Amino acid sequence: MKTMDEAGRKNLLVIAPEVPRHDWNSGDLRLYTMLRLLAPNYCIRYLPLRSRPGAEKYIKDLEGIGVQVLPLGSPLFELLRRHQFQAAILEFYHYADYFIPRIRVMQPGCRVMVDTVDVHFLREEMAGCVTGDAALLEEAAKTKQAELRVYASADVVVTVTGDDGRALTSACPGIKVRVVPNIHEIMPGAGVAPDNDLIFVGGFHHRPNVDAVTYFCQEVLPLVRLKLPQVRVLIVGSNPPEEILALADGGVTVTGFVPSTTPYLHKSRVSIAPLRIGAGMKGKIGEAMAHGVPVVTTSVGAQGMGLSHQVDVLIADEPASFARHVVHLLSDPELSLRLSSNALDHISRNFTPVRVAGKMNEVLEELDRTPVRKLSVPEKVSFLGGWACERLRGLMGA
Repeated sequence: MKTMDEAGRKNLLVIAPEVPRHDWNSGDLRLYTMLRLLAPNYCIRYLPLRSRPGAEKYIKDLEGIGVQVLPLGSPLFELLRRHQFQAAILEFYHYADYFIPRIRVMQPGCRVMVDTVDVHFLREEMAGCVTGDAALLEEAAKTKQAELRVYASADVVVTVTGDDGRALTSACPGIKVRVVPNIHEIMPGAGVAPDNDLIFVGGFHHRPNVDAVTYFCQEVLPLVRLKLPQVRVLIVGSNPPEEILALADGGVTVTGFVPSTTPYLHKSRVSIAPLRIGAGMKGKIGEAMAHGVPVVTTSVGAQGMGLSHQVDVLIADEPASFARHVVHLLSDPELSLRLSSNALDHISRNFTPVRVAGKMNEVLEELDRTPVRKLSVPEKVSFLGGWACERLRGLMGA
């Protein structure tokens, strides 16, 4: 079998939970943009593991950029038998745990990249520390053990930030880590009069966003209103739960899902990202900066982007200081303009498609030169025994 198509493009397999809904969250936008950047040089076959209502639109979007989307439920055995892949990109460690040994056995020459999206145990540890929940910390320790084991079995692991990468190599020096950050198009506004003073953007299937908005409205917003009683807050994001919907009042609006955040950002004066929990790079912050909207965030929100307080953004971790920065930014047009200009410059130097395409191609070129990891004989025997039992149970309908 050949590892290239008729046009001389290398065969690349991508396995992910579903097709990327690039207008729903920053992780899906990052994956979609990565595929768009790679498609001219790679023959990409994309295997989604599940489907949601409305997936047809996103399948067409992928096919439109030259990605072949495989039918849901396509057997991996048949796929690997028919096509020889130069490399496989696996999204999220828990899915990679299932697929890595199968790829190693059936295509020993195929190199495997695991895209972390974010480092799960770091986010879980932070959630446990913020809430004081011992059960969450115990769960984080289990996640860490499983996550590091999977990453150690890959040929390369991609993180969104250098901070995430350093956390992995510190915990397990044998892991080979490379960084491919979020990707943002520069889209500054045209000076339209604002409809909103403050905007928060984030999907609420992600619990850190629920925590951030609840924290802001309960602990920060009352302090802002002491100085600016008429402040207007817009909360934009899919799947807001009842606890978020209940925050709406005369000055707080909750939109739910919107097809594009751009018009909302362009008509807002300040983006807030009061995150207390998280890992990786925060898409909401990069997105606001790329739209020229000044940002107030926390040290958690600023992770991994190389941001400087009072240069690119304003950073505060306590309710009183966060409120003070919000009031200052809303009251000082000169500060707002300076942060906006610096933010646009920072994004253009680090996170545009051209910049990130170079990083992604470098990672894949290096991966081509990397000796592929092999399963040890005991690992192979253990896996094949388990796989045979799994297939036998499937044939017997158990």
